[in-house]
Amino acid sequence: MASPISLQSKAHWSAVFSLFMGVTSLIAAEFIPVSLLTPIAHDLSITEGMAGQTVTAVGVFSVLASLLLSPLSQGIDRRRILLAFSLLLVVSNLLVAFASSYGVLLAGRALLGICVGGFWSLAPAVTLQLVPPRDLPRALSIVYAGVSVATILSLPLASYLGHLLGWRNVFLATSALGGIMFVWQYAAMPSLPARPGNGFQNMFALLREN
Repeated sequence: MASPISLQSKAHWSAVFSLFMGVTSLIAAEFIPVSLLTPIAHDLSITEGMAGQTVTAVGVFSVLASLLLSPLSQGIDRRRILLAFSLLLVVSNLLVAFASSYGVLLAGRALLGICVGGFWSLAPAVTLQLVPPRDLPRALSIVYAGVSVATILSLPLASYLGHLLGWRNVFLATSALGGIMFVWQYAAMPSLPARPGNGFQNMFALLREN
């Protein structure tokens, strides 16, 4: 039987650019606290070191999500999972924007970590299903360009907007960006059936290989 990749004859470029938007939004949301540690710490009466742990929390939960997503989501349409992560991005940033305590702040960042890890683990495989093989290098370069765009723009822009509007409004803006991402993916992303071979058994088999 031919694989889903070889059956793909039409490139879904709008869906590819929606993945670019997703990567940009997630990376920006992950790192913008670096520019806002002082106002976050002052507003919540915590130390800047504690505020900095919000970046660490994203990394920890992203690792867990990237390892567990495929085995736990076998048989689920990848389009539905991507849309769920887009909504979760909105929720996580709203939690941070309206956080009244350090615990709520960390909870919002933990949700973001799940989004980051899950989205990253899906993005390459989803891209394979969106374009024919001849367009794959171009499509992957578009998706991964989101990392560079977010890294270059997010920190200085977050610092400027945080000084101008307040750190909470920066996270509200990031939440709005996630909303745009959700609408774009909902409109552009085709059905993406899960591919077999992603269970825990396969994961442990890879670990046993020398």
